[in-house]
Amino acid sequence: EIHTLFEREKKILQKLFPNADIQHVGSSSIPNALTKKDLDIQIRVLAEDFKNTTDVLGNIYKKHHEEIWNDKFSIMTDFKNHIHIDYMITVIDSKYDDFYKLRDFLIQNPSVLEKYNALKLEYSDRDYLEYSKAKNDFFGGNGQINFLQRPV
Repeated sequence: EIHTLFEREKKILQKLFPNADIQHVGSSSIPNALTKKDLDIQIRVLAEDFKNTTDVLGNIYKKHHEEIWNDKFSIMTDFKNHIHIDYMITVIDSKYDDFYKLRDFLIQNPSVLEKYNALKLEYSDRDYLEYSKAKNDFFGGNGQINFLQRPV
């Protein structure tokens, strides 16, 4: 159901933003990853298209985590078919343009995915901020994997 929803959303987004690269990212895009059964969509745009993309989507979806927005990253959220969807708008080749890279990295490195799944299980009952910090540390915040150069 999540993959079908992604394909529907992708068609809508491609009509709105024909030059954008629309990617299914997050755990639901990774075989064998533990997931909350949600959908994460990365909308990759050129720097000159970022503000318009954010403005248009901000009129359609709920703005999300505005405290971490900047001129290269924003996020919106919605619920469709009882599925939580996050839309991450990123400027192509910026330091925030890594969601699809993380997906590909985990697909290509099953042993790292296994450790990441274990981390998710360990933090499943804990506060979201605690989990976010542990996830950040895991993906480079403390050099353990050194994949990401920013908080996740």
